Amino acid sequence: MKRAVKISGRMTGKDWITTGVAVLAFVVSVSTTYYTVFRTTDDISVLIMPFWSLYAEDEKFDIFSQTGLSFVNAGKRTVAITNIMVTITQPNNKELLNTDCFNGYKQHTFLSTVPFAVRPGEIVTKIYKMSEFAPADQNIIYMNPPYITLTDTNKVASDPSLAICISFRVLSADGTTHVTNIPVISKKFKMHDLVDFGPVDVSFDARKSQPLIRRSGHLEK
Repeated sequence: MKRAVKISGRMTGKDWITTGVAVLAFVVSVSTTYYTVFRTTDDISVLIMPFWSLYAEDEKFDIFSQTGLSFVNAGKRTVAITNIMVTITQPNNKELLNTDCFNGYKQHTFLSTVPFAVRPGEIVTKIYKMSEFAPADQNIIYMNPPYITLTDTNKVASDPSLAICISFRVLSADGTTHVTNIPVISKKFKMHDLVDFGPVDVSFDARKSQPLIRRSGHLEK
């Protein structure tokens, strides 16, 4: 005589666990596909290590600098650094000096006008030197003019001041150009004194990279 088997429509605890694991695996799979295939991420930053010497005279101050720049691409697309420019700003007509280098008397020098690419997951390090003297090698950028002219305000000030900023022009993979201006230092000095500053003197945490582009979006056809 065959024994009847009773079939229950209720799920046991084991069934709930199995179903939950399957659903979780499916959600993780869909999320991974979305973030790896359909979602774009641009994340480029730069670690700045400046070593500068400034010497102020009656009409000008001379500059020698060595600036180490490490570009970190934590995004998913290649970016290009198209140029890097230093802006040195002095107060003009007793105007207060802005640390962002947006006001006052400005003088510019390009550290680099040769574009280079930073691929996803890549770190690219560049060292730029700048001198008032003719370069002994191609790694030193000859300043033109080879010195910074003091403004009338700085010439008569008891404590002349200046601000230094570095701006980066970055081209992303979608053809968009981004310009980021990073204040490096705002400093007072004395005439005929040699002024040195390095990573411990800058206006940001030199141990951390500074963001140039950070954005996410959807893949477009």
